[in-house]
Amino acid sequence: MNPYLAFKLVHIALGCVALVAFWTAGIARKGGPLHVGAGKELLDRIRQLVQEIVEGDFDQIELYSDKLAELEQFIADQT
Repeated sequence: MNPYLAFKLVHIALGCVALVAFWTAGIARKGGPLHVGAGKELLDRIRQLVQEIVEGDFDQIELYSDKLAELEQFIADQT
């Protein structure tokens, strides 16, 4: 399997999990264990997706690194 296809499949899988976590948190009772757990899972998957982008071969890698740091700070502030 070539690296691009592997990257693409991992990206799709993480995106699917993030989508399920998003809707689970949205439907669950606010503040309940399911809501909180799904919200944390969503934030973790978003962080992983952004990390994949940062590790990619992009011309604006510094911009992506800055955005990742902002996202990680947001996640830390939420937990």
